[in-house]
Amino acid sequence: MDEVLKLLQVMTGDRRYEEIFRKKKEGVHSMCDVAERLEQMGIAKGIEIGRSEGRTEEKIEGKIEGKILVYRNLCREGFDEKEARRLTELPEDMSLEQ
Repeated sequence: MDEVLKLLQVMTGDRRYEEIFRKKKEGVHSMCDVAERLEQMGIAKGIEIGRSEGRTEEKIEGKIEGKILVYRNLCREGFDEKEARRLTELPEDMSLEQ
């Protein structure tokens, strides 16, 4: 098994094969075990990326909500809608419920 993983690492330039075997030799009995570990690594990486993107989207949504609040306050203070949109940098085509 070790030789196959080393060969794959050399042929592909991908060190994950070697890392999988080096981390926990006792759990690797077949190439199916290797595939399972690669899959779990991919799932963990996907979850990490998803969480990171989710936090980014939350920040964006929070910024837009803040801009809408400022827009509404400007309108309440007498600014016309066009000027309030310009000041808050909200797009003209964005629907703003009042």
